[in-house]
Amino acid sequence: MRGTLDQPPIIVTASLWKTFAYLAISFVFVLLGILMIFTEGAGLIVWVGWMWVAFFGLGTLVMIARTVAPPILTLSPDGVSCFTGLKTVQYGWRDVHNFRVFRVSLSTKMVGFDFRPDFPKHAGIRRLNKSVFGFEGAFGPGWRISNAALAELLDSARARWFVG
Repeated sequence: MRGTLDQPPIIVTASLWKTFAYLAISFVFVLLGILMIFTEGAGLIVWVGWMWVAFFGLGTLVMIARTVAPPILTLSPDGVSCFTGLKTVQYGWRDVHNFRVFRVSLSTKMVGFDFRPDFPKHAGIRRLNKSVFGFEGAFGPGWRISNAALAELLDSARARWFVG
């Protein structure tokens, strides 16, 4: 992590070892899916195998992409931006609030947040996220600092830089 609240911007990068761990886990499940497909004749196990290959194969590709172009979270007085490897999304401090840690699975946590009620973008997916997960937006997993520290940093940055 580079920068401080007193000397912005604050740059938080993805953890390379966490990316490799997610890559290894995804790859193992792809191999298990392939094993299920080719050791079973037919039935539910083969279907589950194909689902694992598809889902964890996509995860494997995403993690490979993350090693080439790691995600970067940038906090500045203007707001927060997140480079995901393919694109950069940016939100002003007036647009986001209520940063908190939530559990995605048994082993994965992320930092979620809500948008201001009149935020004009992505209304449909925001409602879906809120009803299913309890948040409207999120920053993906695998940062170099803990999720709790990231949520606290985001809250502190918003409190320091948001005037309104």
